[in-house]
Amino acid sequence: MNQGRAHAQARLKHLDQELSKHNDLYYNQDAPIIDDATYDALKAEREALLKAWPDLAASSTLTSVGHKPTSPFERVLHRAPLYSLDNVFQPDDVIHFMGKMERFLGVSEPLTLVAEPKMDGLSIALVYENGKLTQAATRGDGKWGENITEGARVLSSIPHDLGTSAPPLIEIRGEVYLDKQMFLMLNQQREAAELPPFVNPRNAAAGSMRQLDPDVTKSRNLSFRPHGFFTPSPWVTHYDEGIRHLNTWGFTTNQITLCQSSEDVNHYHQAMEKERSHLDFDIDGTVYKVNDLALCQRLGHSHKAPRFAFAYKFDPETALSRLVHIDLQVGRLGTLTPVAHLEPVNVGGVLVTRASLHNEDELRRKDIRIGDTVSIHRAGDVIPQVTGVLLDDRPPGTTPFVFPHACPVCGAPVIRKEGMSASRCTGDLACKAQAMARLRHFVSRDGFDIAGCGDKNIAFFWEGGWVTSPADFFTLGARNAQKTEPLETQPGWGPLSVNNLLRAIDARRHISLNRFLYSLGIPQVGVVSARVLAETYLTLEAFWSALEQATNRESQAFHDLQAIHSIGPLVAQEIIHFFQDPTTQQSVKDICAHITITPTAPPSSQEKPLSGKSFVFTGTLSQLTRQEAKARTESQGGKVLTSLSSKTDFLVAGTSPGSKINKAQALGVDVLDEPAFLALLDAQPFGNPP
Repeated sequence: MNQGRAHAQARLKHLDQELSKHNDLYYNQDAPIIDDATYDALKAEREALLKAWPDLAASSTLTSVGHKPTSPFERVLHRAPLYSLDNVFQPDDVIHFMGKMERFLGVSEPLTLVAEPKMDGLSIALVYENGKLTQAATRGDGKWGENITEGARVLSSIPHDLGTSAPPLIEIRGEVYLDKQMFLMLNQQREAAELPPFVNPRNAAAGSMRQLDPDVTKSRNLSFRPHGFFTPSPWVTHYDEGIRHLNTWGFTTNQITLCQSSEDVNHYHQAMEKERSHLDFDIDGTVYKVNDLALCQRLGHSHKAPRFAFAYKFDPETALSRLVHIDLQVGRLGTLTPVAHLEPVNVGGVLVTRASLHNEDELRRKDIRIGDTVSIHRAGDVIPQVTGVLLDDRPPGTTPFVFPHACPVCGAPVIRKEGMSASRCTGDLACKAQAMARLRHFVSRDGFDIAGCGDKNIAFFWEGGWVTSPADFFTLGARNAQKTEPLETQPGWGPLSVNNLLRAIDARRHISLNRFLYSLGIPQVGVVSARVLAETYLTLEAFWSALEQATNRESQAFHDLQAIHSIGPLVAQEIIHFFQDPTTQQSVKDICAHITITPTAPPSSQEKPLSGKSFVFTGTLSQLTRQEAKARTESQGGKVLTSLSSKTDFLVAGTSPGSKINKAQALGVDVLDEPAFLALLDAQPFGNPP
């Protein structure tokens, strides 16, 4: 294999794994551990790799931006997808994006955009039927969300009744947030109650909306502001008109500004960046949308984002501090992650004492040393990052940080595979850090979701020998009953807390296949991949049988496994290798002796209106650009081809169609003129875009 391609493939594998992990943490757990700028850099590097090596896309394991929610809340299917926005970061990006919209529409005059702040909260969708609030749901993976209707009803900023002027059905999208003053008060209350403080207002808002008790949600004094709407049939002609209606119905809306050029966009962005610190809520950029909703409808969406809107991200907030110490943390799969310990410094209103150093390569590239004065940035209010070193302030006698050859926790050898950025401890479950991290993963919210198994208790269980393997959770009650000094007698425990723990464990003796697979901690298999595997194989027995056959890379079973969306050949090999390990096999058997795994129901088919139909275009269309016609066709499930065959369903002919008309007639392919094609598209329902 070409060395450059091999390196690119290895790097893509690592980026997919990192982005999948951070997608899950952000969208599913509301607990991001990197800031937006770092995430965007990883995403941009991945896109550049795929552009340089397009054939690697088939082996990519990354699927979507969001993650399918898994929680005690009912799953809700959104009426229209809640897409994330494409990001721009500098003035040239704005010019490029606006030009792309104009070219897509085939217009030369500038588009009018609506500008507003990009709020940093929890995205939700409110459904009103005949003016009444009937449902509220989180964004989730954009298609499915969590039903949080009861929590939404207790927010004073969400009207229950819009009155008679509202359309029969409208979905209002926006952000639930906690203003800065309320955030400080809430954390003061939590610290007084000896509870861990929330990391940032967004996490606080997300956690508060997911309370099973609406009274707890109400006590958090959350707010809601809308930033969009969707109706199944046209309602208003312009975005700003719709926002004015929302305002009259009792919603608090952001002040919006109309922009006629890229200069207007940059001026607004710079003004909001200066105003940012004076606002009573967090924003992390600005958002721009085409004001004319008919043009929005024409622009439509790509597979991941609307073409009629973009987000302009702020530069991360920065500060300087001295690096006092570098600590190495060992993760669930043995990855060694360096963490900087800093002299306390205020960054964006938060006292920072620790920052991420990513990995060994980053340390070497930036030449970060203990004693250095380093630049810290914090964007998105998550774990800060060390972005650079002030070399002129470097004290004499410093030396580069050297990764150890032995694990700092267990002493096992540390290895680094060729092409990978991660150094790993080889101690496996003999390493305390890895063992406890795997137990935490097993009981995490997306796994067995066992209440009462936080980090502190996991450490207590492991160090005391109460739980050293996942199966031990399910024998804990029986073993505890035989002990002369049972768990109830241990510091911090009592009959009530032990009873609650054992009840929580018993409640998880029935589990879905996707949760079970996720809980095992299979390398590169996150929430989404575990769900896809469960939907493919349906039962653990079928999955296990397929893996046994797939050990032969020439087998149909291996071909089927690597062909699964979000898996690919590299992850397929990781899965097989994981289950070939005798320790894994015994662990799975031990767990299965105490639980029942619920088979997965086959996913229902939801075809789009033009699914299975193929189209070829010829000639010039008068009402749509060729690019727009292609996008509209594909958005409804149709496939656009470049050449005719007997299997083509339709030839769409504009003016000056050329010889394809004759060929279509000879092949028996239906020919549609432009009005007939538009009628076919318009037969599908659409309204004001989200």
